[in-house]
Amino acid sequence: MSKVGRDEWDESIQVEKNLTGKLIQLRDALQTLPDKYLLSEEKGKVRSPKGRYFYRTYKIRMSKLKITKRHIIRFYKRLGISILGLFLLFLLLNWFFPLPDKIEYSTIVTDSKGELINAYLTSYQKWRMKTELSEISPLLK
Repeated sequence: MSKVGRDEWDESIQVEKNLTGKLIQLRDALQTLPDKYLLSEEKGKVRSPKGRYFYRTYKIRMSKLKITKRHIIRFYKRLGISILGLFLLFLLLNWFFPLPDKIEYSTIVTDSKGELINAYLTSYQKWRMKTELSEISPLLK
């Protein structure tokens, strides 16, 4: 065997020993975990107090959060009620405190009796006169 081949061989054996050592450390760490963190999934060889070996299955619990169908339904009910409540609050506030119109109306000059004398265009050259609904002829409605 050449020197280069022997060095590669020795290096691969060293890597294998390191991995074996890490797997043994992981097995020992899993054996020391309390049972509340263990579920059935991964298998590990465990030595019993009497000296016999048996296989115990392990799975480390990722989190304590349990998502069930009941929790999902409750979440969507609360979300729907919240959205509906915010929408009704918006409508109520809009009813009591409406946003002002940003519309520019034409300037209207009237006499003492309220008759129209003169009207001027708006700055963007449009005729826009503010009227109440009762002032509009029924024929135009």
